[in-house]
Amino acid sequence: MSYHVEQRAVSGEPCVLLSAFQDAQHFTKATMRRYADLVPHRSLVGAIGRGMPMRPTPGVRGGSLPTGHPLTGEWTVTVVGPHDAVALIATDCGDETAESQRRFEYVITHDRPTVVAAARSLMQYIDAE
Repeated sequence: MSYHVEQRAVSGEPCVLLSAFQDAQHFTKATMRRYADLVPHRSLVGAIGRGMPMRPTPGVRGGSLPTGHPLTGEWTVTVVGPHDAVALIATDCGDETAESQRRFEYVITHDRPTVVAAARSLMQYIDAE
């Protein structure tokens, strides 16, 4: 589902892509490459999570969340552009299992006010430098 939403950032006009990965460990090398590839075509690309560096990969702005922050229990990907808005908002079910077997309750929405509100909630944690 994350890839589906991220692809919306590739296929249209310049936009803002902001995502919350729970923890920096989930911002994998493959994800770093995908996000770095988006930078030249997007207005802003950002990633937040517990332990996320200020610049997790070239051109991507990061933001670190403190342990126990409510967003560390969520996986969120938002894309906001002039004519498009989409978000994946997911809550970790808390399974103690292999990474590939983790479950989430989620919604994908195109409701612009909801997507903008979700993106704003992530934006406040993006490093300003």
